[in-house]
Order: sequence, then C-alpha cells, then structure tokens
Amino acid sequence: MIDQRNKTSQPVSGGSSTCHKRESAKKMISSTTSTAESQSSSLTTKEKPHFSQFAGQPLSVRQCFVETVGLENFIRTIIKELHLKMNEHVLFDMNSQGTLTRWDDVFRVEKTYTTCLGISRRTYTCHGYTHEPKKQLAYFILGEHNERSMKILPAFDFHVMIFCYYDSNGIVTKVDVQYDQMGFYMNCFGLAAMHSWCMKCVVTPFAMRWMDAYNKTGMVHPLTFLVQVLVTLTIFSYVVFQVVM
Repeated sequence: MIDQRNKTSQPVSGGSSTCHKRESAKKMISSTTSTAESQSSSLTTKEKPHFSQFAGQPLSVRQCFVETVGLENFIRTIIKELHLKMNEHVLFDMNSQGTLTRWDDVFRVEKTYTTCLGISRRTYTCHGYTHEPKKQLAYFILGEHNERSMKILPAFDFHVMIFCYYDSNGIVTKVDVQYDQMGFYMNCFGLAAMHSWCMKCVVTPFAMRWMDAYNKTGMVHPLTFLVQVLVTLTIFSYVVFQVVM
C-alpha cells in the first residue's frame, strides 16, 4: 500500500514541477519579447534620424523625383526630406547676379519666365545630395528636363547646383543657385541642339577624314598644323570678303 501511495503521489509532485517550468518559460518568453520589441523600436528610430544627430558628419540622401512644373514643389519636397522649415523671407541668389528676398517672389518669377521661354513642363531629378549639419548646409546637383509648349522648340536637359543654408532652428535662410546661364538660353532657343547636330553630322566626319589624310603625309607637327590653320583662315576670309563685297 505504501508503495502504491508513493507511486500515486509521484505524478502530483511531477505536475507541480511542470507548472513551475511552464511559468518560468512564460516569463522568459515575455522578457525576450519585450527585449525584441525594444530592439525593433530602437532600429525604427535609427532608420529615421533627425539631422541634429549627425553633427559634423556628411549625410547622403536618396534621389528625389518631382514631376510637376515649378520650382516650389521641388524645394518643399527637399526641405521636408531634411526636416527643415521655410520662413516667409529668404535670400535667393542666382549666379550672384539676381537676388530675391521672399519665397513668393521666387516662385512667381520662376513660373513667369518658364512660360515666356516656352517651357510647359519641368521635371526635377536630384542626382547627388550631400548634407553637412555642422555647417548647416545642404547642397545637391539638380537635373531638370524641360518640355516645350511649341513644337519648333526642342526639349532639353539641364543641370544646376544648389546650396541651401539654414539657421540653428532649422529655418532655410539662403539658397544659392549656380548654373550655366549662357548654355541655358542656348538650349531655350534651340541653338544648343543645332550646334550639337552640326558637330555630330558635319564637323566630326570632316575632321576624321582630314586626320587620316594628315597622318598619311607623315608630316604631323605643330608647325605644319599652324600653317594649315593660317591657310584655312586666309581662304575663309577671302571667301567672306568676296560675298560681302
């Protein structure tokens, strides 16, 4: 009888130990889950850093696409990307030649001159972007594709470099735009496209044939090249003089 009681009592003690093991296992699982949640939350915060966390360290930002006409949409998008703010006033400098002091004026001027130059749609693309929080500066290379409102005017691509400065409160105070102004107007009036076609279809084939003939003479030298240039200029001047007179 004693043996039977001992045998029946063993499962009871085993069940209590099993309950203790289950409770300890639940505690371990809950602690592990809380640790994993804290780690995941910390990773989530690391994925979306604020610019103040990278003081002194240049920060590369992903490409940004704005497919609407107007500079305003691009500026608002890029400022939002850096967690900056826009005030009513700003020092907007274009090639150190024209300076505007209000955002409204900047956007109105951009819309007006694009309409006058026959630009119906402008697509902005940020190719390279660098942010230096220690200097309170963000600068990037901006590519723009310009579609025209008239069929006789060719569409063209252009590149601009923009420097954006802000204060300690994250408010943009100055924007400096650097671009090839002469190249821009040549593209607007189709002169750049004409020049590109002429160089590709006329000048380059002629230059290749001249180079082959020049090499066959065996007299490739700076002096002989200078003589050819002088002779060519003399003949060209004579022809122009005869046409004008």
